[in-house]
Amino acid sequence: MNISKEEVVKIYPRLNYRGILILILICGLNITVFSQSPDEIIKYSTPICQKGDYVFNEMPTDAIVFQQEIESCIPKDKGIPNEKLLSWTVSHPGILTFVIESLKSEDDIDFELFRVGNDGLQVVRCMASGPQIGRPAALNSICLGITGLHSAEFRVQENKGCHADKTNFAAPIYVSKGDSYLLRIFNFSSNRGFGFTIDGSAELSQEYTTIDIVTEQVEDSKDWLFSIPGSSSQQYDEIHWDFGDNAYPPAAAGVSSAKINYLSAGEKQILLKLSLNACHFQQQRQLNITQGDVYEDFEPALLAQPNPFKSATNLTLIASTTEETAQVKVFAADGTLVHQSTVGIFGYESNIDLFAKSWPSGRYTAVVTLGDVEVKTSLIKI
Repeated sequence: MNISKEEVVKIYPRLNYRGILILILICGLNITVFSQSPDEIIKYSTPICQKGDYVFNEMPTDAIVFQQEIESCIPKDKGIPNEKLLSWTVSHPGILTFVIESLKSEDDIDFELFRVGNDGLQVVRCMASGPQIGRPAALNSICLGITGLHSAEFRVQENKGCHADKTNFAAPIYVSKGDSYLLRIFNFSSNRGFGFTIDGSAELSQEYTTIDIVTEQVEDSKDWLFSIPGSSSQQYDEIHWDFGDNAYPPAAAGVSSAKINYLSAGEKQILLKLSLNACHFQQQRQLNITQGDVYEDFEPALLAQPNPFKSATNLTLIASTTEETAQVKVFAADGTLVHQSTVGIFGYESNIDLFAKSWPSGRYTAVVTLGDVEVKTSLIKI
């Protein structure tokens, strides 16, 4: 679902009905600097790396990452909201505007926009307008449903309540190359989501580094668990893990956490690559595996890459064994033996090349025998 430009601008005519009070009510915004590490907060946000339209169907509560008192225009007496965090980094300077439109038109949506600096987070825009107690619902509607930053607006904040001079929009921001921002969006009415459109002359960076890899050793085992904090596999467009040599399995894709075993001691490098909303992530983690951390007894595995294949493929045998050689056989679907060889076993991981140019297209089964142990995998020749 995308928000059309017609839907996005339907609120803007309201901005023409501002009286002279707008000049009187222009106010400065108190700058609040948080001592909490920005990275600790931003890693829970959803990154935005390209201008355009986005839809978030639900409002999870991200407030747990803000553990300190916040002095802003958002009043504490409005209650505990559902929250969503968005973040972006600027690659080209200019003006940025955005529109937040609730998926439920009568919901009260507020926001705080922070600039991320070396000394913490600084509030640069704040929107807290909403229904006023005792005011008819129709008169409150201008302060519900849709909000954001608009080029025709001057104020940097709107306080709580709903008055005739309010537009439910704040002024745009001028951004410089390298600036990073965190947008904290509140829904005080429900957990329904919102549409988000970001636009302007500035451009956003597609390189995003504020992710982390959590590493833990599962209790009473040799299993290592790697995960991305505060996320799920559905959150990302693409996920790829590379655990390096002598890891079992050596790689994983499409999952936000993965459990592996290391087959030898030494320095290991974990590589994580992600993509989301045109953002590209890459994170590395070094890990020192001692001999006591090595998982020395596990089920052997046989992997084929590429598969399907046209003329050749490579079998990767991962096994903990004292055997020095292995018997390799490949059978066609009707049981015909099409390949047989003996290969040497080197360490925990051995590669076996299969040349299949003369094989007919179809399904095959590769069988590798290590002493009394047999491991199989299916192959497809195209």
